[in-house]
Amino acid sequence: MQVVEIYKNRWQIEKFFKKLKQNFPLTYFLGDNVNAIEIQIWCALIALMLLQVLHKENASTLAFSILAAIVRLHLMNYISITDVIKHYKKKRERKKAISPHRVRHRVKPVHPLYKL
Repeated sequence: MQVVEIYKNRWQIEKFFKKLKQNFPLTYFLGDNVNAIEIQIWCALIALMLLQVLHKENASTLAFSILAAIVRLHLMNYISITDVIKHYKKKRERKKAISPHRVRHRVKPVHPLYKL
């Protein structure tokens, strides 16, 4: 039983770091000393945690990477991020409602020799 719990906790940590690497790539460091690099890593970790709280509070159906992109896009705007998320949810619902009617099936023309 204890091994299962340890593995479950380890798997949560792996998912956390995968999410961190995908949404906050730390391939380029702004400083060249140890303190600057640590600060940049801590900032990325704090940003990830804040996005996770935002994602869970809004019960968002958006993918986490899309939410991160939306926040990155609207970061310097003076608007409520929850309003922005609601707007994107409505936009997505409208798109899903419209899309089945827009799809037209292309009918292949019948060759004249095959007509009866």
